[in-house]
Amino acid sequence: MALDGLIEIALRVVAEVIIVGIFYWPGWLLLRIITVGRYPPPIGKPHNQMDVGSFGFCVFPIVLILCMPGARQ
Repeated sequence: MALDGLIEIALRVVAEVIIVGIFYWPGWLLLRIITVGRYPPPIGKPHNQMDVGSFGFCVFPIVLILCMPGARQ
């Protein structure tokens, strides 16, 4: 039982590091463009970094699929 908890905590930490660390800035840029600068707020003001990173994470495979040769016919 304790091992399951440790594994879950480790996976959450890794997921947060990957999503926020890698996909935060692409998500931030895309959200700023889509919302015409309204969200996320400027750096330093509180907002949910995991939501911004998750948006970037979700858009990434969509962009990859659209950029594949033969994807748009």
